[in-house]
Amino acid sequence: MVDHRSDFWSMGVVMYEMISGRLPFKNDYEQALVYSILNEEAEPLTSLRTGVPMALEGIVAKAMAKDPSLRYQHADEIPADLKAVEVKTSPTMRVPSMNGIPAAAQSAQPTRSFKMYFAGVAILAAAVLAWFYFGVNARSADAVFRLAIPIPPSQQIEQIDADNVALSPDGKTLVYSAQANGSVMLYSRQMNSFDAAPIQGTVGGTGPFFSPDGQSIGFFADGRMKTVPVTGGAPQTLCDAPVPRGGGWSDNGDIVYSPNFTAGLYAIAADGGQPRVLAVPDTASGERSFRWPRVLPGGKWVLFTIGDINAPDFYDNAELAAVSLVNGDRHILGVRGDMATYVKGGYLLIWRGGELYAARFDLNTATIKSLPVAVLGTVGGDPTSGASYFTVSNTGTLAFLPGIETDKLKLVKVDLEGNIDPIPIPPGPYSFPHVSPDGRKISLTVGLVTGSNDDIWLYDIATGAFNRFTFGNRSGVGIWTHDSKQLVYVSGVGMSASFRTKPADGSSSGKVILAGTGRNLVAPISLSPGDKELTYVSVVSGAGNDGVCLLKMGDQGDAVQMAGMEGSVYNAVISPDGKWLAYTSNQSGRNEVYVTSFPALSGKWQVSTGGGYGAVWSPDERGIYYESISNTEMFYVPIRTVPDFSAGRPRVQFKTDKIYFPNEPIGTYDIYPDGKHFIMIGKSDTTGTASSVNVILSWTKGMKQKLAEQK
Repeated sequence: MVDHRSDFWSMGVVMYEMISGRLPFKNDYEQALVYSILNEEAEPLTSLRTGVPMALEGIVAKAMAKDPSLRYQHADEIPADLKAVEVKTSPTMRVPSMNGIPAAAQSAQPTRSFKMYFAGVAILAAAVLAWFYFGVNARSADAVFRLAIPIPPSQQIEQIDADNVALSPDGKTLVYSAQANGSVMLYSRQMNSFDAAPIQGTVGGTGPFFSPDGQSIGFFADGRMKTVPVTGGAPQTLCDAPVPRGGGWSDNGDIVYSPNFTAGLYAIAADGGQPRVLAVPDTASGERSFRWPRVLPGGKWVLFTIGDINAPDFYDNAELAAVSLVNGDRHILGVRGDMATYVKGGYLLIWRGGELYAARFDLNTATIKSLPVAVLGTVGGDPTSGASYFTVSNTGTLAFLPGIETDKLKLVKVDLEGNIDPIPIPPGPYSFPHVSPDGRKISLTVGLVTGSNDDIWLYDIATGAFNRFTFGNRSGVGIWTHDSKQLVYVSGVGMSASFRTKPADGSSSGKVILAGTGRNLVAPISLSPGDKELTYVSVVSGAGNDGVCLLKMGDQGDAVQMAGMEGSVYNAVISPDGKWLAYTSNQSGRNEVYVTSFPALSGKWQVSTGGGYGAVWSPDERGIYYESISNTEMFYVPIRTVPDFSAGRPRVQFKTDKIYFPNEPIGTYDIYPDGKHFIMIGKSDTTGTASSVNVILSWTKGMKQKLAEQK
């Protein structure tokens, strides 16, 4: 709130500069200057200039108080305090120079010099007061300020399935995970500084979170959870976390975390030890995972998000809950969203559908005390995993990444050098493109991945016609039969989903080839030669685990989960000759691409290094393409299958910083039959990476005001 006390603050700043010869807050960059004004104290005048009366220092300090209630409340108070100042001189006192003109500080009459100097300060104070009386307002130190902190051009904050920004509890340090020069690591930036420094020991780091004292960082790298001092150093490895879904540091020294996308919550001492189970999903009632834990102050409760088996890629409508660190009791909060976090003062922030909502919250009972109110829009996040890209400090500072425009994506053709050629259709919410084996058509899912109105459309490469293929019931992920005459796709969602086939010419409505009774059919992946077998991803009810399954085509219901592949397995793609299977697994602690024989599933070869997923075979079967886990590079690894299987060294094929890769357990691009091009989804101008972090200082003041208006 800006009122007459803002002018007293401005007067104090001018008086401070006159007495000391320098500004109380100084920085080369506006955002750092504003941060200093709101969060840091000016150096005492008596430490800068000898002979400054303590009473005068008190007047200036009171005028510049951060809390408006501690400043002068009326103009009449200041002259009385100025008259009470006892001017004491010192033979060593020096009056600062003003405007570059040397002061007569070397005079043999220091007392007279200081009296004249003090008189000038008093006159200036009176002038500022007159300025106040005429109603001219200055900038307030308690106002809400919005800043955009630029990320260096060499860095990219990936907007993926991890909450990659964190503010220290005191709001003075921002830590984020970024990719630079082919390597992902954590970076630290002081809010009053322009530069971000890499945190040594955090290579591969994602999902940072602060210790309560702000001196250490927890993070995930190489399939494990680790901690490291904010200043950097040798990290301490605590436990395995192959596909992490967040962590939080409690006041009692424990860290609560979710190790993978189908797990519950675990707790481990921050200085090491054995993990212990805190909460386990009830898969029989449809709970798939517990994720994004946020430990509340006091260390008694943990907030978390419940993943639904029936909506494994949709968290905007997920249940939010709390579990007790004391006795393990848990309860549903009664509000829904992707992720929730506590705000000091008794508030809850909820991210849902690209917006932040706030509600009053009882810290002792971990219960909601008011209906959520929308308080900020265009906040980034990944609704397919529930990760949200915002963080709030105890001092009321909010930092967030801008929202993702998944409704303005582009269908693009990419050659082997990475050159992009847009397909001439309007931008839209596109996903899962597949080229027909004859190279004539492209199937494309249109509709937000998390939406309820997805449908498959077909693009005719020769004529440019772009027509709808399915009509309702949330249909998507259409893959082609080898004769290019039919598509296999998923229709519906959750336990009601089914796999269907339909003629590409639309001559019939098609038929169900596999119903989802007792299993959540996620998506078809790959057909063997002759369309005899189909690999697909499914979540089996009661098992709580994603898995790759095999369907014998023509024998409805004859579907089995493929055994013999370790870890969480997905995107199993059959080779063109039908003898090999390339798939992604996290068995090593991070996603890598492996090959095994098909259908025997005997033998295993790791073909990626440094992480990879989303493999596709080259049509000549001489290589495999895959995407890096940082979503920045496409790799190619040469393959030999005769006389035995062998893989060469992976090499970077091209950069993919302009390609959009959503968080999905199946491939999100395809290769043309000629083996010289890919069909991919191109980013909109603001999708997938962030060029800046948006910061709002004293943001919670505005949040509280919006809540007050809803009473």
